[in-house]
Amino acid sequence: MMIRLTGLKTGADTSHRRDTMPAMSTPAAAESSSHASALSAAVQEKRYLALDAFRGFIMIMLAAEGFGFGALRNDPVWSGLAYQFGHVPWEGGVFWDMIQPSFMFMVGVAMPFALARRIERGATFKSNFHHISSRALKLILLSQILMCISANRLHFQLINVLSQIAFTYFLSF
Repeated sequence: MMIRLTGLKTGADTSHRRDTMPAMSTPAAAESSSHASALSAAVQEKRYLALDAFRGFIMIMLAAEGFGFGALRNDPVWSGLAYQFGHVPWEGGVFWDMIQPSFMFMVGVAMPFALARRIERGATFKSNFHHISSRALKLILLSQILMCISANRLHFQLINVLSQIAFTYFLSF
């Protein structure tokens, strides 16, 4: 068994060089290497493409609003689509009103898979509870920091998306 090391020297193009040195031939090293590669492959296999694609789509929609897509409401061609990127009074719903429930849905879908993976790796109920609790508290803290920054003063509210995700994440555990 040989390990390939690529040499990198400052200022020199060494992409054509391949230096090799013999690997440690102990059974523990081989077992450790095979375990690490199996674990890496297992982690890569457990990604859910549909959930990742949905998450990416929602983030693009948030970026579209952040880049001013809603400003096209007065445009004769784009006004119908741009109308979907703003909250409306309590008279109906638009696409933008589905962003927050989409985040809740993503958390709900990902949570069983993430907890199962943690349990496979040896996590106990107590360590999972600690993990969930600390993550929920961090989300609440971050939400309050963002609320205070956006208001330019101390302004504590628990009605934003991060707080809602934190509470439902903790309660659904």
